[in-house]
Amino acid sequence: MRPGDTLARIARRYHTTITALREANGLSSDGVRDGQEIFVPRPGEATEATPSAATERTQRQARSRADRLGLGRARTGRSLLVHAPDRRWVVAAGATRGIVGTLLMPVAGGSMIRGWGSGPGGYHLAMDIRGRVGQPIRACERGIVAYAGNEISGYGNFVMIVHPNGLVTAYAHNRDMLVVPGQLVERGDRISTLGNTGLSHGPHLHFMLIHDGEHCDPAPLFRPHIGPHTVEARWRRGRAPDGVQCLPRSARPHPDYHGHQDDDDAEAGDDDGDAGDSAGD
Repeated sequence: MRPGDTLARIARRYHTTITALREANGLSSDGVRDGQEIFVPRPGEATEATPSAATERTQRQARSRADRLGLGRARTGRSLLVHAPDRRWVVAAGATRGIVGTLLMPVAGGSMIRGWGSGPGGYHLAMDIRGRVGQPIRACERGIVAYAGNEISGYGNFVMIVHPNGLVTAYAHNRDMLVVPGQLVERGDRISTLGNTGLSHGPHLHFMLIHDGEHCDPAPLFRPHIGPHTVEARWRRGRAPDGVQCLPRSARPHPDYHGHQDDDDAEAGDDDGDAGDSAGD
């Protein structure tokens, strides 16, 4: 932002709307300051189609399933960040037949901003992936939506999926959530759109892979690969395969939460707490 710039002027300059700019940047007002970076969505990225009758019916059934299984609550999401999923949830996620042990890259054409084990002391046990605001985020594998909400501090609009092999994938900072707790999804289904909600320094996907409460490096499992030097791995069942590192959150505490590892809210605090996470181009 230059001296004299306003959201209205930026909207006119780039043929977008003030509402789209506010949503893309997580702004609660129209106030901006000189030198502030503003992310401008491309035309059409700030709109979502009205859900179809079939989608609404599917989501009603999903909510009923979530009530039976105890899914969708904030405590469910917090538990999955540090503990193995309930066996009932794994069973409800579907059959393991056809699970190939890899993960679909959730952001088509996305590039890595920060990898697993980055940051002071290697605390960042996740991967941050750059993409466009409003770009679809897709389920990495078949499963059941265990949580879709914004009640867990730092993550903004947050989706978590339990998979038939017991793995959990988590997708943070979404703009829109396109699924509800209890919904069954297939590999490649749209689950959300990329955004900038929660404690985020720019639009990106904060992605986590969790096994028995430990946070794992997803890079060797992604197809297509996110980097040219990644060694391929497949995770079929049991322990993590060679090349996939996993650690509990308590092993590498976030520097801002040190000393509070028994607090679920501290455990759930976002890993995007410094300017190094900026997704600005």
